[in-house]
Amino acid sequence: MLLLEARAHLDELGFSCAGVSDILAATAVGSSQAYVRRAQVRVALAGLSRQTAQTGASDSDDAELRVAQSVIEFMARNPGCVVYRASKRSFSAGFRAKVRELRRQHPTVPEQRFAAAIRVSPSTLRAWLRATPETSSHERGDRPRPHATQASQLSASVSSVDVSVAEPEATGPEAVLIDAWRRWDGSFTSFCDYVRAELGLPWRRTAIARLLADVGLRHLRPRGRRPHADLAPRRAFQSFFPGAIWSSDGAAVPVVIDGKRHVFNVQLMLDTDSGAIPGVSIRDHESGQALCEAFDEAVQATGKTPLGLLLDNRPCNHGRVAGALKHRTRVFFAGKNRPQSKGHVEGAFGLFSQAVPPIELRLDALAHAATSGRDTRELARQVLALTVQTWARTWNYRPRRTRQRRHRVELYRRGAPSAAAVRRAERFLNGRVRATVRTRRGSPPNSELRRLVRAELARLEITDPRDYTATVLASRPLPAVLAGLATFAGKRAAGTLPSDAGHAYLLGIVGRLAENAEVLAVSDRLWETRSRANVHVRAALIDMERRCRAAHRGEGVPAFVDQSVDHAIASAGDCDRRLWLAVAGKLIRRVPRDERRALYRRASRRIAAHRAWSTRERHIAVCVLAAETLPLPT
Repeated sequence: MLLLEARAHLDELGFSCAGVSDILAATAVGSSQAYVRRAQVRVALAGLSRQTAQTGASDSDDAELRVAQSVIEFMARNPGCVVYRASKRSFSAGFRAKVRELRRQHPTVPEQRFAAAIRVSPSTLRAWLRATPETSSHERGDRPRPHATQASQLSASVSSVDVSVAEPEATGPEAVLIDAWRRWDGSFTSFCDYVRAELGLPWRRTAIARLLADVGLRHLRPRGRRPHADLAPRRAFQSFFPGAIWSSDGAAVPVVIDGKRHVFNVQLMLDTDSGAIPGVSIRDHESGQALCEAFDEAVQATGKTPLGLLLDNRPCNHGRVAGALKHRTRVFFAGKNRPQSKGHVEGAFGLFSQAVPPIELRLDALAHAATSGRDTRELARQVLALTVQTWARTWNYRPRRTRQRRHRVELYRRGAPSAAAVRRAERFLNGRVRATVRTRRGSPPNSELRRLVRAELARLEITDPRDYTATVLASRPLPAVLAGLATFAGKRAAGTLPSDAGHAYLLGIVGRLAENAEVLAVSDRLWETRSRANVHVRAALIDMERRCRAAHRGEGVPAFVDQSVDHAIASAGDCDRRLWLAVAGKLIRRVPRDERRALYRRASRRIAAHRAWSTRERHIAVCVLAAETLPLPT
């Protein structure tokens, strides 16, 4: 019965209530019948609580559905606000503002379910909610749409004189493109992809940009030029002659068949002098096997191996399979995080992406039935192989305007280089190989330290099946390794270690500790070195000033300054040049303050008149003279 059930709850809360015998006497019900009815009351109350919970869940589901519907409606009205590129997505500022508005409207929806409704991760959702609209726009690099303000101002100004902007006709591909751009809410690059893939207009980026600029919806921004012509990296790469240096790299290229996306690695082998592509390999991933296949195909096509092979610093290029190429040619590596070091092959991939459209195959019902039992990935691989081979052959035989209209195959097969040119290239490449060996990071792994690290990894419960972590840590300085292991264990004991922390987190700790120790050691040695050099430089300056005064005895300070500047101009090295300019600045500081500017301008005119120096060198010399003449207070 209800009174019996209520009595149990009142006892738990400490309230006074009637006893069981009093309740039974007042209701004139037997004890057995009373407890049967009490069980029925409990079942009824449980049903009421479940119904209330289901009602709350239903309200949450309705709110989640409304959020998803609002997002879909916003994406339909603003194409380009969400762009998928391979495994990455980009969101416009308008989309993120809409999400923040929806979150304010539906605060009761749990964060996980709200993020699932708009198809983003909870961490991304929290970052959007923390950021203000201005900060979010700045971090994502969003810029205001030109046609949103300038086009409206243009239309307002023209309407005042009853003249309308000249636009294409209401029908036609130009009108379709203009209407799509007015409704677009994304980047211009994504819009160009949308025009070719969805609207079916075979126009390139330049044509689309010019059309939008002609109707005043977008402004063309010319590419900025370098402030000084002598800063351009011209002739920075020594290619010597065809066949001297090859460069290789891989890039991921997707192929879509009936909506299913297959990604392959295209490995190019390119000659740096002629620009020809003698070898190509297509595999699932970039690996040492792909590099060797492209190298073997290039050797078979040209008939000989190159003097050197330029690679990037990917781990697969340092493996055992790729290391076998060191017995066939000189292998050296580009600078870390410097793709411009192998700009030839990087540029080839850029031109490949411009010349080859996205490879998408849509098989009809008959072709799909014929290939239903076959692997579509193998079909995608064959299609990509034919595409890359066709592009490479047209690339090799296309005349080059900057090389007297000769194609790359002709440039590669021109006369054999002289023996002196070969020896000069071999000396240069041998130096590059030695420099690569010297600059390899870390020392050889210590076997004793490796055993210690293995034991510590086991104690910390960090899995290392391939012994990679132990090998890397054994090549780092011992103090950094011990401090890193202790830091990892201490953070775990303190509860500040991330839940997914593993070997990568430990390697990051040890790497940062080693870098900090290296910076402190360099700073100490720099202090000691500059302290010793201070004595020698001071003595050199005194000697230079004494020689200058002895050569022009009886003359004034202007003659001494002129002689110091002449010595700086005649100096072969940068160190002597700076020392003589320091002497000139010291002499200028000795004259009265009102005469220093005239003497400084006299020395500057003398530097500017020396045409053997480049403009950049003259600017640097004047800056050094100014710093020595008028030093800032410290």
